[in-house]
Amino acid sequence: MRKIITVTLNTAIDHVLEVPSFRSGKMYRSKSAQIFPAGKGINVTRTLIALGKKVVALGFVGRASLNLFNTLDSALCSVQLTVVDGETRRNISIVDPEQNTLTHIINPGYEVSNTDLENSRLLLKTILKLTTSSSFREVYLMESRHLSIKNLFTFAMIRMP
Repeated sequence: MRKIITVTLNTAIDHVLEVPSFRSGKMYRSKSAQIFPAGKGINVTRTLIALGKKVVALGFVGRASLNLFNTLDSALCSVQLTVVDGETRRNISIVDPEQNTLTHIINPGYEVSNTDLENSRLLLKTILKLTTSSSFREVYLMESRHLSIKNLFTFAMIRMP
């Protein structure tokens, strides 16, 4: 089975709260609450796992959040995140099923240093060397707004058949 590499430069922890009749400026008790490892590439990773695909999840994560993201590690998924200083961003989504609305509150997260980028590039290079070039046919590059992603993963694209 082919493996797919996902890359998430801006991981997140999503807190999803169900709050019927939600309006700002009031106090509520949520009906339910869930916490998920997230970020565009991590969301793709979770979907691929659900579809039974083998995945290697690369990217960055704040040190205190690593254990939550490691819950994705399984026979189908190898979590290979580079730990960085700072906090993984935490987002809150408030779902109101009565009004059929969704409110997002997005918080800032860590900054990725040049050293972090180099460590992640070396990790990807090692993963590609340990496999045959036919093992990885797809690289999902998430969050391309980061200018450094082009430099970070250019060599990986050259290796892809």
